[in-house]
Amino acid sequence: LLSERRFTSMELHTVPGFNQTQEDGYTFQDDGASVEVRVSLPAALRASSSGQQLKARDVSISTAESGVKVEVRGQPAPLLDCEELWATIRPNETTWTLDREAGEIVVHLQKHDENEPWGSLTKQGKQNEAAKAFAQMEKIK
Repeated sequence: LLSERRFTSMELHTVPGFNQTQEDGYTFQDDGASVEVRVSLPAALRASSSGQQLKARDVSISTAESGVKVEVRGQPAPLLDCEELWATIRPNETTWTLDREAGEIVVHLQKHDENEPWGSLTKQGKQNEAAKAFAQMEKIK
């Protein structure tokens, strides 16, 4: 199928499920100009028996050009700590929301190069299908 037609990296971004991976504790999706990371909250933070909900002020998101860290006050370790992202981002353009219904912290990272497909959040992560297809297309050229 790929040998019959040349796809651009941007076309591969539009195929549902083709551009995402699920790792332990988070789901990653490449949306073209940005990547979305959905970090799962531990069960204890999703629904508190005391009726207290996690608040945005309890969440800390730290970014650098090549890394992202998601921490929650009171947790012994970061929920996500990536020191070597797939490629560089624009840290000042990072946004995030707390999705209480889904029990996730949703982080949007703006890529430096929006035309580069990310195979996963980190260089060590398992690659999504879009990255595998793009790599195959590069071999055919």
